[in-house]
Amino acid sequence: MKKFLNKYFSSFAFFFKELKYKLFVIVVLSFSVGVLDGLGLAIFMPLLELVGNPDQVTDASRTPAHEFINTLGITITFTNVLFLMLVVFSFKGFMKFAASWYQVIVFQSFIKSLRLKMFLDFDQIKFKYFTSSDVGRIQNTFTLEVDRVSSASRVYLKGIESLVLISTYLVLAFLSNTEFTILVIIGSALTNFIYKYINKNTKKQSSVLVKRNSLYHGMVIQYVNLFKYLKVSGKIDVFAKKIKNQVFSVEKTNRKIGILNALSLSLREPLMIFILAAVMFIQVSILKGSLELILLSILFFYRALQYVLAFQTQYNKFLGLQGSLVNVQDFQKELVKHKETNGKHTFIPFNEAIVLRNVCFNYGSTSILSNINLTIQKNETIALVGESGSGKSTLINILCGLLPIDSGEFTIDQKNVSDLEKTSYQKNIGYITQEPIIFTDSLFNNVTFFEEKNDETLKKFYDAITKASLFDFLNQSNLKEDINLGNNGINLSGGQKQRISIARELYKNAEFLFMDEATSALDSETENFIQKNIEKIKGKKTLVVAAHRLSTIKEADRIIIMDNGSTHAVGTFNELLQTNPMFKKMIELQEI
Repeated sequence: MKKFLNKYFSSFAFFFKELKYKLFVIVVLSFSVGVLDGLGLAIFMPLLELVGNPDQVTDASRTPAHEFINTLGITITFTNVLFLMLVVFSFKGFMKFAASWYQVIVFQSFIKSLRLKMFLDFDQIKFKYFTSSDVGRIQNTFTLEVDRVSSASRVYLKGIESLVLISTYLVLAFLSNTEFTILVIIGSALTNFIYKYINKNTKKQSSVLVKRNSLYHGMVIQYVNLFKYLKVSGKIDVFAKKIKNQVFSVEKTNRKIGILNALSLSLREPLMIFILAAVMFIQVSILKGSLELILLSILFFYRALQYVLAFQTQYNKFLGLQGSLVNVQDFQKELVKHKETNGKHTFIPFNEAIVLRNVCFNYGSTSILSNINLTIQKNETIALVGESGSGKSTLINILCGLLPIDSGEFTIDQKNVSDLEKTSYQKNIGYITQEPIIFTDSLFNNVTFFEEKNDETLKKFYDAITKASLFDFLNQSNLKEDINLGNNGINLSGGQKQRISIARELYKNAEFLFMDEATSALDSETENFIQKNIEKIKGKKTLVVAAHRLSTIKEADRIIIMDNGSTHAVGTFNELLQTNPMFKKMIELQEI
């Protein structure tokens, strides 16, 4: 059954998996509304008979409605029937509210669960998978696509409600007039030929829309991130034109879907009246049916046809959103498929050494690191140097637990890293990159990483600010630690950004500190500052520095020269200067 649903009713299987028994509660509530509405309409027939004679008691066997009223022990008078009808429709209104209220609760819970599940799954994906992912698609899926799935779920629940009500009214109509019911069902089935064409085209445009929205979001991310360069280079209008063209593409696809939805909606009432008129003509003129029973059936069928055409409209809307639902489902499967494997052992304080033995790492068929053998003792300062592409950053990413090795052995204190619970290890890592991470928030939140402001955190904050030489920057504004750093720190200099990054890691007081090309784009003053900080930290932290500027790593305990993904040479600054031609040439080029 599960395979059958997944193959032929994948959307239902998805919603059933998320909603479970709640889906059946929705069906029961909708059925109750339909039964009460049908009962109220049936009671309406005796009421019409009594309009001319309010006090007349009618034969209780003429219609099912008469029998129902008689069963309740109620005398069929105008007043009694009118009162009974008011009671039934009032109760129907209450059940309709209960059904709508429950759908709102279920719908909101479903969307909340979907968002949280996606974020939690995304937290656990492999970094290697992330590096090859389409950022535009990720952004689009987390924002617009989830909103569209939200709309799809709402439409889908409405569709289920329509189907339940259709079934209810058809049963009531069938009990009232079998011939009339069969003729109307045949007429309604013929309308599917019209809606089949509309639905097919809507589904096609929905898939196109997902792709165009993903491309648009990717362009917007680049536009915001590269705004400064685009502005200063005079190329902003060129890139803006690309986005403009994509906006037109998205709008064109949305317009097509909108027109198809409008066509579906506008055909509802004309088709409904045409079917009823044709069937009435056949029933009265050809089959010589009873007009009273036809009128009662018409009331049921008018309701049923409303929901038939409403269902077709809802289904067409759902097809317009189905592309987003498929995209989100595929995205969820990818997140599960590329989930990072995690060990069970919590990282304990570092005591001995990090050891890499014959470590290799590949991107696809391309070898990035090969046969890396390296031992880093506790509180040792190691520098990685070499040309761009030599493997320095990849090696640091492996040491940080971001990238899993393809072969070899990676241990910390003689325990395999793959057996460690990653987060407990990474919470002990301080990480500073060439491009400092600045959040669009206050200086305090950037340094403390959104910790609660109290006497203890403020003391730690000011201590980190002092060590990172940011006190002058702090005093530039009356807001002090609450000064906002702007959009990703856009108003800060490169040196200020880097100092804030350093302050954050000093505040964290991590066991390890990894610096990946942290000085390559800085001025001499900030470079000297970082060099002094490295000297202060030396012997107190386990420090690994991937450096382009060699002046910052003179005091490292050991320098490792990387070349084509391998360790070319190891030694102190002075040892390598005297014994290694490659290192000597690097020193000469930088005029150190």
